[in-house]
Amino acid sequence: MNTKQRLRKKMLQKRKSQDFNELEIASTQIVKNFKTLQAFQSSEMIALYMAIGNEVNLDVLFSTCWKCGKRTCIPIFK
Repeated sequence: MNTKQRLRKKMLQKRKSQDFNELEIASTQIVKNFKTLQAFQSSEMIALYMAIGNEVNLDVLFSTCWKCGKRTCIPIFK
């Protein structure tokens, strides 16, 4: 198993071990930090993802983008 595969496996295990409250706190802090970035503030379009399982929830960031007049897009992988 190469380094990238090991890192992905380790991060997946870490995400799965988080409880709901930890995930909500992390999601809130990440969104708060993201909104302060110059790249976010100056962008017209933001690519986001819809959380699956124990991934960081970006729902608040979607609504923040729309309130600021930013377009959002979600990449689709098949």
